[in-house]
Amino acid sequence: YNPKFSNMDTIYVATSASGLADGTSWSNATSDLRGALVALANPDGGGSPYKAVLIKAGSYPSSLISAQVAFPVSLSNSKYGTSLTIKGSYNESSLQDFSQPTIITTQENKASSTGILMNLATTADKPVNIEGITFINKNANNGTGMQANSKGGKITMKQLSFRGNNGNGQQITNGNTGDMLLANILFADGGTGLADADSHTNVINATFANNNTDVTGSGYKIYNSVSWNNGTQNLPTDNNNRNIAGGITNTDIQKGPNFLDPDTTDVYMRDYRIRPSMTLLNQGDNSIYEDLVAPLVNEKDLANNARLVDGKIDVGAYEYEAELRPIVYVKADFTGNHDGNSWATALDDLQGAVDLAGIYAQNNTGKNGYVFVHNNYNDEKEIRISLGNTKVYGGMNDETSTYNETEDIVNDIIGKRNGVLESNRRSTLGSININANSVVDGFEITGTAYVNDGILSTSIADNGVSGRENGMLYNTFVTGDVAGVKAINVTATGNTANAANESTNNISGAQANSYVTDPLWNYQLAETSADINAGYNDPTLQCITM
Repeated sequence: YNPKFSNMDTIYVATSASGLADGTSWSNATSDLRGALVALANPDGGGSPYKAVLIKAGSYPSSLISAQVAFPVSLSNSKYGTSLTIKGSYNESSLQDFSQPTIITTQENKASSTGILMNLATTADKPVNIEGITFINKNANNGTGMQANSKGGKITMKQLSFRGNNGNGQQITNGNTGDMLLANILFADGGTGLADADSHTNVINATFANNNTDVTGSGYKIYNSVSWNNGTQNLPTDNNNRNIAGGITNTDIQKGPNFLDPDTTDVYMRDYRIRPSMTLLNQGDNSIYEDLVAPLVNEKDLANNARLVDGKIDVGAYEYEAELRPIVYVKADFTGNHDGNSWATALDDLQGAVDLAGIYAQNNTGKNGYVFVHNNYNDEKEIRISLGNTKVYGGMNDETSTYNETEDIVNDIIGKRNGVLESNRRSTLGSININANSVVDGFEITGTAYVNDGILSTSIADNGVSGRENGMLYNTFVTGDVAGVKAINVTATGNTANAANESTNNISGAQANSYVTDPLWNYQLAETSADINAGYNDPTLQCITM
């Protein structure tokens, strides 16, 4: 490596060298990460004893191997360095953003010979701080992300991910006598997530998922952490941990973790950020985090969100971005913060908003959770309604209210909404699955619609509607058949004969009339139709007042 490195206090590293490439600044960044780490672990000079390596986001495959270790970081007894800080995840604005990780990985043609990506060791009471790095060892034969050992100096690890390491994500090696703190850590899709943890090891807000084994060792302490879908799960169930039993599906909002996307085929791209769940949301312990790590006011989670959003910290490495509230706004193409508190700061994930509203209703007996969805929102995925008293209204167009009380706001905003057929744009869902006493209103559904409970109303269903007799379809146009659900004031191009008992005021086999050309308006009844004013008021009024 550059011999000047060992006389520097801070070295700046990027995936591509720039300027003088001497590591003295971001504009003169070096691309030699290995050299920078080795040099400042063993400095020969400099103006400060506090050494630091700062690393831009991006991938850093190692082409150099020493005894099967890609990045050896072993602090010596050099008098020129009393500590080492390694910080990754710097974005193009030179700000640290943990949603853009520094990725230390194997070079493709060196993967089979890379046993360990990083070997981190410190002696003589020299502390090491490392954060903002993802470790991916693609050695299929027991490749390990990091080994760590301290003979006195504390090693603090924050905002780290260990993904797809078939041996160990991180291993605490024999003879460790120094304290180790791991905070906001992901161990996923590997062999053993955290191996050989000992009595010097404290882990807080970790996520263990899809590993062969979550954690091994003895005497360690783990807090505010979750284990899910690991072959063997040793996570203790005290200290606000959540050891989720095998067989519980991810999307079970009451018992599962509700990760964003933990099952995609590419294990390195799986998304373990959380949607709201009764298991993880607001279920952590603030005081233990602040005792072990730092005051929560400035802390970030593994996705660079605030570590504390809603009074109590969430369990696991990730914090959900919005707090529980009675009304949540959802909109596409927004530019504000993701808190769901207004159109200007709307969430862009409807499923998360629906789950948040459902949990609000669960936690506040007798109250509803509302979701307002802008008419620019289109979602090709299935939306699941799993908790009762959740009311979701689409077709909105930035309507606001001057009222203060929840029900007054809701009534005011819904009253300002245009009809679904009158709107220039429609809130669109790929499919809907309603399994709780809730309401979904004002959407075009392009895929399948299942109404097993609750109400689907004032909507357009492009591919039929099915469900059970506890579900109700109201005031909706359906292309195709309606089966199983109670149907009231429904127009269907197919058959409604298989709708549940007590269905009424429906039209089956609807055909377009000859005097309106719009593809949906042309299904309105002709003025001479004997069906006009032939319906019954009672079922309709009963539905409206539910």
